[in-house]
Amino acid sequence: MTPPLLLTTEDQDLALIDINTETDVETNTETDVDADPETDVDTHSAQHATTHLIRQGGFGRGYGWPVWSPDGSRALVSYGWREAEGDPHLDLLSITIPQGASGEPRFSNAEGHRQPIAPGVMHYAHWSPDGQRAIAVARSGGGLTLTLLAAPATDAADAPDAPDPTDATDATTLADPDPTAAWSANALIDAAPMFCAWSPDGTQLAVHAGPQLVLFDPAAVAEPRRVLADQSRFRTPAWSPDGEALYYAAPGTGQKDLLWRTQPQSGQREIVTEVDGLTAILASPAGADLALLTLSAGGLGGRDLRLIDPTTPEPRFLERGNVLGAFWSPDGAALFIVSRAGLDLECRLARYDIDSARSHELARFHPSPAYSAYLAFFDQYSLSHRLISADGRWLCLGGIVAGNGAGKRPFAPQFGCYLLPTDGSAPPRRVADAEIAFFPPPTSPPTSPPAAQASD
Repeated sequence: MTPPLLLTTEDQDLALIDINTETDVETNTETDVDADPETDVDTHSAQHATTHLIRQGGFGRGYGWPVWSPDGSRALVSYGWREAEGDPHLDLLSITIPQGASGEPRFSNAEGHRQPIAPGVMHYAHWSPDGQRAIAVARSGGGLTLTLLAAPATDAADAPDAPDPTDATDATTLADPDPTAAWSANALIDAAPMFCAWSPDGTQLAVHAGPQLVLFDPAAVAEPRRVLADQSRFRTPAWSPDGEALYYAAPGTGQKDLLWRTQPQSGQREIVTEVDGLTAILASPAGADLALLTLSAGGLGGRDLRLIDPTTPEPRFLERGNVLGAFWSPDGAALFIVSRAGLDLECRLARYDIDSARSHELARFHPSPAYSAYLAFFDQYSLSHRLISADGRWLCLGGIVAGNGAGKRPFAPQFGCYLLPTDGSAPPRRVADAEIAFFPPPTSPPTSPPAAQASD
């Protein structure tokens, strides 16, 4: 069974997509479910998929960029709304999936700073591995502020056993166990740009803020430990799968920039290899390999992509100059690469298999604005928002695929979400009219069609 996809629609509703990959449905159907437009929502099917609206937007209100909790029971979702003739509000809600219930906002932008962090992006949110904390990056007087959100402490006798974050079968995580209880919110650091990464066990938070790289202990919320003070040459710091090493790039004593490996426990660091310019670092989720994407000398935002093993860092150049972003398969066996395919903004999606060192094209498409935003910060979003299913079989892209569904509009193509097998055995199939959608984590429980919820 294909896992569901979580998304926000073109009307800024929050929706869940159930996908049928066993049948070949060629016609679109729509079913009215006792529709009161304020409290009930439609369920409709379109080319292999059924859409269940979880929370309705409406005039002056809407949802954006949902991120699944580690156990798949909830999602943090940005919610923008405006009172009649009043100022806009930007909140971050924790919403049950698929029921759609929520308590008080987990975070709200302060008055005077209720602007998105980027076009179409109200916040960036990322759960900790145990689901008991999250971070929110939001607009503030300091440019951007990273705030640590934490669920109320529970009595040790009542608390569940701590899950093993490295074991995908351990589903004991309880994300936001009491949806009505208030969460604490501690502003940790101001700066821009802002990139961050949880350690695999959730005990440390590495934050690249402005020119510095610091480590926070989220349990203590104490003064951070500084790893790098200035002249950073990377974006999101990258943890090794075992949490023993943290990778970043910074200038060396000579002309070249260097990729460094530091051991957070001891503070020791060592040079891995040379890099040439601002570098995005992607650590394999299941091995030692690192994908390094460096801005090419030719400019225009394209990157050179190379693959290294830190123990023997002789690079394998996979592509030069045209790479827009990349992300790993969950098992680390493949790297998926999005690159420019021409001068008309068309993109090429390809799969590179690590063992065979062979690459093959999966699709060509024009990315949607939301998918383009994902690509602009691919090294950050790939940590929190999954475009590949947990079993590694399916991939979702957002945009327009030529000749493969134009949406509901009769007069012009419409952005959509497309599902395709990661082995390239079938072409992309349009499953929703939306700009981007995300798969749940490995431990998600089975979902069922939700009861519709009206917005607060």
